[in-house]
Amino acid sequence: MNAHMMHTAQGAASVIPQKFRRPDPAPPGPMQPGKFRLARLSEISGVELGTISNWTSRRIWNRQTSGEGKHRRFGFWDCLHLAIIREMASLGMQLSGRGAILSESLLACAKAHVGWDGDLNSLPDRIALYALDDEREWMMDWQTPRPQLPRSYVVLNLRAVVEDVNQRYHVVAQNNI
Repeated sequence: MNAHMMHTAQGAASVIPQKFRRPDPAPPGPMQPGKFRLARLSEISGVELGTISNWTSRRIWNRQTSGEGKHRRFGFWDCLHLAIIREMASLGMQLSGRGAILSESLLACAKAHVGWDGDLNSLPDRIALYALDDEREWMMDWQTPRPQLPRSYVVLNLRAVVEDVNQRYHVVAQNNI
């Protein structure tokens, strides 16, 4: 008898379930060195310079840079974070307070999926965002079927946002060769 097969009472064969093993190597760290100045950050993220300045002063986007003064540099994840905030704004979502926390959570979700798999295939294309009442944080859900979601929710296509930024990132990188 094959070691991987077990016979059931009805005579049909079934496969013994294998334990899940995390793929090697481990996911890369979330930070990468900054490559772009502010103008390129704006171009790749699709957010105007004035809006970036506004979001920075309102603490919607926490500008973490490498470099000092006029020589600040930004990386891919900075571009993606601004694009996520841009998408939230287009959906009419709150951007400060809990909205800022939510944008960071969406960024962390993208980093985890891309870092784990090394590609965009496992990124959810439908994330339902909802708050059950004024006391709770926003919830992110990409597994519950639509009829079982709360009455009011917003759908954000995280995969499309990442693909958009990824495409712009590569266009800018090719133009700078």
